[in-house]
Amino acid sequence: MTKQTPAIVIDNGTGYTKMGYSGNREPNFIIPSAIAIKETSKVGDQASRRLARGVDDLDFFIGDEALDSTGYSVKYPIRHGIVEDWDLMERYWEQCIFKYLRAEPEDHYFLLTEPPLNTPENREYTAEIMFETFNVPGLYIAVQAVLALAASWTNRQVGERTLTGIVIDSGDGVTHCIPVAEGYIIGSCIKHIPIAGRNITYFIQNLLREREFGIPAEQSLETAKAIKERFCYVCPDIAKEFEKYDKNQSKWIKKYTGITAITKQPFEVDVGFERFLGPEVFFNPEIANPDFVTSLSDIVDTCIQNCPIDVRRPLYKNIVLSGGSTMFKDFDRRLQRDIQRLVNQRMKLSYQLSQGRLNPTPIDVQVVSHNMQRYAVWFGGSMLASTPEFYSVCHTKSQYEEYGPSICRHNPVFDDHHFHESQIPPPYQQPNQDDINKMLIKVFEMIDNNDDKQVDSDELKQWLDKIHNNLINDNVEQQWLYYSPPLQEVHSWESYDPEKKEALSWDHYLNSTYTDDVVKAYQTDANIDEYKSDDPNFKTYFIMLKRAERRWKYADKNNDTVLIKEEFKFFLHPEESEHTKHLLVEEAMEDMDINGNKEITLEEYMKHMNEVSPEQDKQDPNFESNHQSQFQTYLDKNKDGNLCMNELTEWLIPNFDRHEAESQRMIQDTDNDHDQKLNEKELLQNNQYFLSLIPGEMWRQYSNAGAESATASSHDEF
Repeated sequence: MTKQTPAIVIDNGTGYTKMGYSGNREPNFIIPSAIAIKETSKVGDQASRRLARGVDDLDFFIGDEALDSTGYSVKYPIRHGIVEDWDLMERYWEQCIFKYLRAEPEDHYFLLTEPPLNTPENREYTAEIMFETFNVPGLYIAVQAVLALAASWTNRQVGERTLTGIVIDSGDGVTHCIPVAEGYIIGSCIKHIPIAGRNITYFIQNLLREREFGIPAEQSLETAKAIKERFCYVCPDIAKEFEKYDKNQSKWIKKYTGITAITKQPFEVDVGFERFLGPEVFFNPEIANPDFVTSLSDIVDTCIQNCPIDVRRPLYKNIVLSGGSTMFKDFDRRLQRDIQRLVNQRMKLSYQLSQGRLNPTPIDVQVVSHNMQRYAVWFGGSMLASTPEFYSVCHTKSQYEEYGPSICRHNPVFDDHHFHESQIPPPYQQPNQDDINKMLIKVFEMIDNNDDKQVDSDELKQWLDKIHNNLINDNVEQQWLYYSPPLQEVHSWESYDPEKKEALSWDHYLNSTYTDDVVKAYQTDANIDEYKSDDPNFKTYFIMLKRAERRWKYADKNNDTVLIKEEFKFFLHPEESEHTKHLLVEEAMEDMDINGNKEITLEEYMKHMNEVSPEQDKQDPNFESNHQSQFQTYLDKNKDGNLCMNELTEWLIPNFDRHEAESQRMIQDTDNDHDQKLNEKELLQNNQYFLSLIPGEMWRQYSNAGAESATASSHDEF
């Protein structure tokens, strides 16, 4: 039973905890590693204290609820990556499992992560809690650095994947440089750096205090954190950046708008040199901490030089970033440049000292930034726990009962062979026919609301609506994560409220989407035909930007120039809102109307269809005749040979329910016994016809990311 259920993966960090089920690409919840408890044991007589202690054990909150709870004492059981209070940690895990994941721990194997300098005694404490308190069937404690290395494979070919590299893991409370050789940590060479995300937040807070007086005192830390996550970036040279800033401050200054918690009045903060001075702490730490003056690039170089000589070149070639504090813009480029300079200087010195007799082979430094960087450790754990070997290397409940907690002092090391054999991240593999039938049977049971073993058009329509909404919401969630990543680290996705918490600015979207040339032309209101650019796609991107600007204005309901997540949804999918759906028609007219007369001729229509249709469709000998017939018979209502705006609107935004029509068509085409309903037999007989009914989560269980995306792209009617 336990091996059929996905393993639970929990990555406990100093600032935040990431948790979810193996096989997923993203954690289900990201919450602060905080717990709020009642501290009444110091008040009252002995009898009342004894009674209160028993009641207070049940009265606590974790995560965001802990930070919002009044009358409670907020504690952080993890400090610098190491658990310090095991009683609080046990209670924290209790709510993680039962309240957030809604899981029965007896039914799931567990994968927990640990920092590189964790002690064997801490592993024993973890085993005692997991096996005795939660009665888990199996436990594996994985080193965070190895998981982060595996997570970096998402951007690499299979032949380039390796578990040799150095991981720069920087979160909220601690930064480590961890060299790994073939899956084994080189423990003697690990470097601990007393600078992390929280230190940068404190530094920015102090900078703001010196010149900004309108920030509420109780919100200064929160404001500094938001500014760090939204506006900060890494510059190539701090001195030159200050010169540029002094010459034209208005170009660098950004406006941060917050709401006072007590009065609910807005306040504004001018964010200037803090944008590039904050992250500079990694490369010039003396500006924030006079007791620590070694830059991150020097530490990484020293760490690699301390390693065995035969692994140094592979380590330089695979410097992997992990953790939220490595997400600053251009962090990877600056680190790679600085380390490459150090290496080149050493090579040059070696050449000079040997008087030209030694000419070392150049060393290529590569800093790897990848899609899963923010939650690299958790995603690596999700990969590992999805492998067939995972269950065989876990310490089991029976082993614990026989040998005690000492069995968890050491854990088997996974090398790259295990990951290569895994199915995550997998090569493309379409589910077989049996898997498809199993999925369709499950879907049939979910669609059949009244349990009559049949599905009518209303039930089918409701399911199509659900699938459509899930696809839209998933897309919005992924885009929101990309454009506004700081928000996702602080709050769990299911309880996230963008209207209450945060919004996306036009400038942030602009700079994150388009090239510098396109942005510059837009900001200077340049003539697109006269502007000189080396990018052959410049004109196309500029037109896309202007179209995005129009969408932005319509999606911004309250005209505050920023979009909350609900408004961002209408920006990405204007068809989902009455006040934005007309944009689809306008954009389609712009795409097809070549001569600009606000009408689409048959020639313009056919030219557009040839440009946007897949090659396999155009190979159909009836391709041209079918589209011409559609234009003349169905689209051109008044038979004048052109499509006007009204006809285009009726085509793109019909006044009937698409899903209702689709459900009726599905039943009509596959209802063999003509009872206006579908039974399980009819569903399976036409299984290829109903692939679009299978939700993405189910595809992931039976297939992989490649198969899922391929199937989704081939069923785009939603």
